[in-house]
Amino acid sequence: MIRVTQGFQLLTREAIDNRIVMTKAEMLAAKDNQMPDNYFCICKDDNLIYVYSKSATPNAETGKFRVYNPATIQNITIDGQLLPIENLTVDIPLSVVNGYYYEGEFYADSNHREKYVGFTWKMYIDIPTSMVYVYTGSGYRTVSVPVPFATDSIPGISKLYGTPGNNSDGSIRQDVITLELNKKFEIEHGEDETLILYSNENS
Repeated sequence: MIRVTQGFQLLTREAIDNRIVMTKAEMLAAKDNQMPDNYFCICKDDNLIYVYSKSATPNAETGKFRVYNPATIQNITIDGQLLPIENLTVDIPLSVVNGYYYEGEFYADSNHREKYVGFTWKMYIDIPTSMVYVYTGSGYRTVSVPVPFATDSIPGISKLYGTPGNNSDGSIRQDVITLELNKKFEIEHGEDETLILYSNENS
């Protein structure tokens, strides 16, 4: 061990220790009996810092040297919103928002006074229609397929009735049965409140 009391003034381009600057091949070939328990070097191949540990399990590329990465993430930002990271857990705000879509904007209230700020990583559900929207960065667009009202050729939304009547906007026209029965029979009340049925033989 050489003891010095002053710094060195180097007049050479060589590193003071040939182990400080190494290629990956040189790291792989490093001999344990010529290395301290822990050391470091700068890689000639990628200019990254590598750390040597005698207790490390060697790999096929750099032996017992491992690339040193001191970076720790303190927070992340999504669409301008700062999200702190604690214990490797990111507290991401609610990603599904219920509100009211009105004239190209989303609002928290049905009176359209409190407008939401659009974020591309959120989904927005319009409460009155249950339609799902996403924010594209410049506006909202729906990702739902609207269900049409049913017709005689298009399946879709229709009404079902549970009582007799003459409505015609259900999935089966409510007056169809009534009209067909009227072709077959005529019904009237008798004097004693009984029902009298007459058959229409010509129908």
